[in-house]
Amino acid sequence: MTAPDVLVSGPWAGVRNTSEPYDDTPTYLQNASNMLVVDPTNTSGIYARPGVLALNGTQPIGLTSTTTLGNLVYTHTQSDGTMLTFAFAGGKMYSVNSSFAQGQTLTDVTPTNVAFRATGFLYATSLGGSMIVHDETAKPMVLSNLTLTPVTATPIELYTPVTLLSRGSTDTRVAQATFAPTTGVVAANTVGTALPAGTIPLNKWGVYRVTYTGSTVTITAGAANFTTGYASEAFAIAAAPAVTNMPLTFNCGYLTVQTKVGATFVGGTDALTGGVSGNVANATNYYAGEGNSWSAAAQPVIYTGALFFIMKTALGASVLSQIVWSEPNQPTVGYNQTNYANFWTLTQTGTSPIYALAAKNDGLFYARGTSWGVLTGAPGVNFANTATHDTVSYDVGCVASNTVQLYGNTIYFADAQGRAYRFTGASAPEPIWLNMRAVVDYNAKNIANTVDIIRSSAWAVIEPSLKLYILGSYITNYNGVWATSQFYVFDLQTGAYQGAWQFNSGAVTSIAGLCRDVNASPQVLILGATTLGITLDNRYVQALSTLQNANWLDNTNSTNPSITTNRLGYSSSKSLEATEIRALFDGYTDAVQAITVTPYATTSVGTVSPPSSNDGVTRAVYTPDIVIGRGIQVQLTPTTAGIQAIATDTGITLMTDTNLDLVTGATRWAVYRIEMDAVPSRAGVTDP
Repeated sequence: MTAPDVLVSGPWAGVRNTSEPYDDTPTYLQNASNMLVVDPTNTSGIYARPGVLALNGTQPIGLTSTTTLGNLVYTHTQSDGTMLTFAFAGGKMYSVNSSFAQGQTLTDVTPTNVAFRATGFLYATSLGGSMIVHDETAKPMVLSNLTLTPVTATPIELYTPVTLLSRGSTDTRVAQATFAPTTGVVAANTVGTALPAGTIPLNKWGVYRVTYTGSTVTITAGAANFTTGYASEAFAIAAAPAVTNMPLTFNCGYLTVQTKVGATFVGGTDALTGGVSGNVANATNYYAGEGNSWSAAAQPVIYTGALFFIMKTALGASVLSQIVWSEPNQPTVGYNQTNYANFWTLTQTGTSPIYALAAKNDGLFYARGTSWGVLTGAPGVNFANTATHDTVSYDVGCVASNTVQLYGNTIYFADAQGRAYRFTGASAPEPIWLNMRAVVDYNAKNIANTVDIIRSSAWAVIEPSLKLYILGSYITNYNGVWATSQFYVFDLQTGAYQGAWQFNSGAVTSIAGLCRDVNASPQVLILGATTLGITLDNRYVQALSTLQNANWLDNTNSTNPSITTNRLGYSSSKSLEATEIRALFDGYTDAVQAITVTPYATTSVGTVSPPSSNDGVTRAVYTPDIVIGRGIQVQLTPTTAGIQAIATDTGITLMTDTNLDLVTGATRWAVYRIEMDAVPSRAGVTDP
């Protein structure tokens, strides 16, 4: 009798999910779902990923539309070291308690003067204690008073605001010069817009705010203009009507009016200073509002203390090949303001858009669709003339800024097809996606991953405790909205692919971010979408638990962890008869486990009672005694139904139970090694 070959899988360095049988090795699994190789550098067992804690239970955070996605998760560090976590969704900003307690109510702290976009990414960074946010449609904002409700938002001006207002050719009206809101350039109105009807009392001051919304200039009187008036110009200025709903509303500025001595001032009847109609105002002073509109694109970065943006629009025109920056540690100062020229149109290597920035001590890196470049030198008014400009990659670029993550000296990113790479700048980007080629091939054939969809939907987050790069790049259309329900995980130190993760029955997730809890420990906060037409459990805000937390709170059949071995004993000239399979995994206490063998039809072969373990490791033995294929794959999945060994045309499935359904389970499911005794035989031409 021919002695069986002993075929082994494990311990492991990662996952190699390809369609090529001859690249299989014992240290790489063919596939893994919701699993984690804890030491890929030296090879190790593979463990169930940490669980997910639903922060706000079934309470959505203002997401009412079936096409609304979460926008941003971000933790800002105050000047005193206090860490504040925020979630943005549906155009709203929410404060998240840093205890990350289950069932907490999130507080709406949205600024009163800002309308963030409801769908699409928002981007944030911090500089000098200030939190900066932008949504690619309006001016970036500096958010302050972050412990109050609501927070305060102040726009960052690309251009120094100028006074747009003056007396119109009709001397009772207010003229305005040409300006540029988000909708384009608005021509000057020299005739002017009429003031609101009303009378400013004798010997008092009044104030008027001028705004533009849609296609209409509106003048709003101060609250006390027509009752008590204001005793001084300072009081009038302090009472200037607020501007709300920016950027839909453009702030053209305001004017103050002092009545003629011994007279009142009647809006629409009496002339502004310099006119001749009625009781001409004794004084009329005009003040600037905001500068012309502009918008940034993608994630801003901090390089040598300066805040850098990719320009998106300015004065109504697209300028995606230009970068702008602030003065060091002054996020609102610099750019193209008076006395500054902190901008650079990067056309040396091409005129295509810049999609992403990344900053390290040794350079400012920028990505186009098919290239990476780097600038080195200190930013300043002569940065464009003094910086050293070099190319990192000629044929690999990045369009999805939210996939760019820095770990130590290494930049991780996804290219225009959503494939994962990494580089340090010393050499060309390394394609770490090659070990997930089967996933890439499938998505390329089944999902329309256009540049615009990848740019607006793909994201990534780094989990430093687990040392993982978690990428959500292969996306699916849910009722017209592109989002992801599966995430691809890579080890940060080796770049090894670790398989795919899902949360809560494949719940749609639109963005995730790295946060810090009250102990400054890292937490990945996951922001989901609304139901988008599919059945979910409505857990919109979730936190990935730490590695030590054994709780599997999001456990369902579709999110159970599982592994699939490499093609054991693959050969083009022989088939294998599996006579015994041994799996080593952490212990469990179930007394009797059912075994089912399914080569071509289901056949029950009895039960097995695994022995108790003295060292915490269980050896389960299965004797399927079946002939199947050129190379056999073994799949393990925990289930509450017991241990099952299932053989199909493509492999054998083993299932074990380690009580993952228990909220307070003390054991994380782990597999250490799989061995199989197999007797080879000559393969026929019709063998699988």
